[in-house]
Amino acid sequence: MIDRIAECLRIDSNEVHIINRLPGGRSHYTYLIEINGKKYVYRKIGKEGNLFSNRRQEGEGLKWVEPFQITPKVLYFNLETGEKIAEYLDGKTCEQLDCSHELHQIADTLKKLHHIPVPENMTYDLIKQLDVYESYTNQRSPLYLTLKAWWTKTYTETRLTAQKVFCHNDAQKGNILLSHNEIYLLDFEFVGPNEFYYDIASFGNQDIKDAFDLLDAYLDRLATKEEMNIVRFYRIHQALKWHQVALRKAEIGLGNELNLDFLAIANDFLNLAHVLYLEIKG
Repeated sequence: MIDRIAECLRIDSNEVHIINRLPGGRSHYTYLIEINGKKYVYRKIGKEGNLFSNRRQEGEGLKWVEPFQITPKVLYFNLETGEKIAEYLDGKTCEQLDCSHELHQIADTLKKLHHIPVPENMTYDLIKQLDVYESYTNQRSPLYLTLKAWWTKTYTETRLTAQKVFCHNDAQKGNILLSHNEIYLLDFEFVGPNEFYYDIASFGNQDIKDAFDLLDAYLDRLATKEEMNIVRFYRIHQALKWHQVALRKAEIGLGNELNLDFLAIANDFLNLAHVLYLEIKG
């Protein structure tokens, strides 16, 4: 790995030191490295990890947001392999600490992102995304098909023409870093135009109530029932998407490698989608 990092940066391998693998992540391997006394983060894509992301769009998105200083500066990005080397920022993610006191700061950072103009020709097709992910598993339970059909019909009829902004699309707690009292967004793998509610919904990856709290901070008022249901609605899409991803990881035996039960994880995501659907239906 040291030789590969040196090759990417065109430096001597003696200049590269691996400190440790960073925690978190079910798809990729992320390492803290040191080069000439300065720390960086090296991301190596896990088995079949490139199936689920558009690396060209990720690379474009990273360049697009660089002037706004809301993510660590990227030194190297490989469109083919997905490898990335970025500056290391000392801090902790909202998955590692309680960010309840930073909700307005997180909301402000997301607003900054959402006000960045969407690059020309950049797309993010939510319906197509589900179709593509399904093609990797060919597993569609009756409950999954029912929820997907309802979601697709509702999205087409009520949300398809809603205003889209430049979104992270995976703003879960593990991708939000608090470093020296500043908020940074990590891993722009799914960047693209979407409703701002989608990023809010992602923040509820551990508990949907966290998304509702962030929504209040983002709106600077208490959200209405309708607005909360939009967050639930987009969280359903995320759950259906990750359900398919987990099924694929189970198929290829990644659970043994990572010591994770991806079939159980897939079922949890599907059950979450069902619960949120029932909450919306009231």
